[in-house]
Amino acid sequence: MDDRDNRTHIAPLFIRNGGCPGRCIYCSERLTDPEDAGCAPDASLVRETVLRHLGRSRRKAPVQIAFYGGSFTGLAPARRDAYLRAAGACIEEGLAVSIRISARPDQIDGPVLERLAAGGVATVEIGAESMDDEILARARRGHTAADVVRATGLLRRGGFETGIHLMAGLPGDSYKRFAASVDRVIDLEPDTVRIHPTLVLAETELAGMYERGEYEPLSLPEAVRRCAAATLRFEAAGIRVVRLGLQATAALERPGAVVAGPFHPSFGALVQAEIFRRMASSLLAARGGGIDSALFRVSDRDVSSFRGIRNANIRLLKEGFGLRDLAVRGEAGRERGSLALEAAGSLMEKRRSEAVMDLREEAHV
Repeated sequence: MDDRDNRTHIAPLFIRNGGCPGRCIYCSERLTDPEDAGCAPDASLVRETVLRHLGRSRRKAPVQIAFYGGSFTGLAPARRDAYLRAAGACIEEGLAVSIRISARPDQIDGPVLERLAAGGVATVEIGAESMDDEILARARRGHTAADVVRATGLLRRGGFETGIHLMAGLPGDSYKRFAASVDRVIDLEPDTVRIHPTLVLAETELAGMYERGEYEPLSLPEAVRRCAAATLRFEAAGIRVVRLGLQATAALERPGAVVAGPFHPSFGALVQAEIFRRMASSLLAARGGGIDSALFRVSDRDVSSFRGIRNANIRLLKEGFGLRDLAVRGEAGRERGSLALEAAGSLMEKRRSEAVMDLREEAHV
């Protein structure tokens, strides 16, 4: 699941490092800017940007103007208010319905939230990254887990849709520490989360640490595994995962941009395929031996996720269980995330929520 699954169409503006009091060890907004614009947008260009993104979209859905990058609440008040006025004019014109911002948890307080609400902001995403103070300090985030708790409470009491951003594999992180952060975020009851693995980007402090042998990034399979486990746990708690992995920008895909780490342009698809592969493996293991062919029934919207990129799941399941043939049938009426195995005249089913322990037990290392 990602932003395309939301009920609104996102028209993003990237404010590159705006409002940030320092630079985190992993941060390179030059490489993660989806527009690759080279500078923050002027407030006068907000309407033009919204119209451009409306022209690109084929979806007829309400538009939400999103200010990503940096920390919107940390901007100079005059600049922040200029953005809000420009976005508010788009709302009055009927081009958009609301505003979404990204913010640091230590730059959230009552007066700021009152101004945001008056300016049309409906959604605030908090860059928590971790709920472990030691990991936050090593990443030079400049805030604590307590700041995240306080900010989330203020946002929820203020009636904002609240999102939290987490990273897997920061320096000092482990599966258990990441799982503990996931648990603490679940306790905060945000509406949404974003999860992505830590990448070593060029020209960052983390790149220097990696080159000196002071940091080892997650492998791609381990990053997929941890993010899959977190995704299932958030979903079981009723919290939507709106994005998995960084958006693959043109700058990010240039040679040398990613020095090391689990980068994949379709990271979210890998995570979804991992979940379905483990669900299918569980069904096949429960079914036992004595079969050489199997038919899996999934929602017609889940067929590609079940198959995996380049049919990787089909190959792995056939090899792992000694199957001669494995077929997939998409069914329009089947619940998304559910899976049924038909083999040798019997039918077994599994829901996505039932896969939570499958991943947690194996991934607790």
